[in-house]
Amino acid sequence: MVMQTLGVVLKKSAYQEDRVLLDLFTEQHGKIKVLARRSRKARYSDQIFELGHWQLKAGKVFYFAEDYDSVQHAFIKGLNVWSGYYLNELLMRLMSTHHADSSLFTHYWRALAALEHADADLQEWMLRTFEKALLETLGSMPDLTADSEGDEIQANLNYYVGIEAGLSKHPFKMPTPVMPGHHILTLQMIEQTHQYERLDRPLLQHYKRMMRFLLQPLLGKEPLQSRLWLQSLHAKQQSTPLSDTRSSL
Repeated sequence: MVMQTLGVVLKKSAYQEDRVLLDLFTEQHGKIKVLARRSRKARYSDQIFELGHWQLKAGKVFYFAEDYDSVQHAFIKGLNVWSGYYLNELLMRLMSTHHADSSLFTHYWRALAALEHADADLQEWMLRTFEKALLETLGSMPDLTADSEGDEIQANLNYYVGIEAGLSKHPFKMPTPVMPGHHILTLQMIEQTHQYERLDRPLLQHYKRMMRFLLQPLLGKEPLQSRLWLQSLHAKQQSTPLSDTRSSL
């Protein structure tokens, strides 16, 4: 039986002379492994950052690519390529196979598409909203609409971010990121209204620190290779380390 789905290649690996093994992130079936023929006549693509319509046949170990049509390609250039690899690396490391989430798939493609453009603030926002959607599907995203006591978020208060407790008006024993209440309320507003002109650097920096903190227990001690490569490349270009304020990752 042949199934159809939208999908984007996360990773490709050599398998045989005439075949390639793809890690494919799909809208309807989550992350799956696909075996595709590597020939000029085969209508499939193993290009990273390309949205395609796939026809797949299920096998005992892999899916087999029966047909493929390109839908859209994210033309990402320069250092932004490593932000795209960062998205793929998060999915490869954190998502289990066959965990389908169409909303996460949409956030993933929007984040890739944003990397084509020069608006750095919008790029960061889309990266953060993807991370938030990923944490939500993994059951690890705290509620941002109320604090740990069930009270509404107040603009004039600072909130401490806890892995399990969520947002607290009181500090924890271990150091944790602090989110100003007015930033939390602005995040909620932008999510609902898409008023991206309200984005600013302090808000995005607080948001990034919170998401890094929440992702770290899931990622463990092994560093993200995409982040290491981006830092290394930027350091070579600028002769200085990539600072927290200039990196989207």
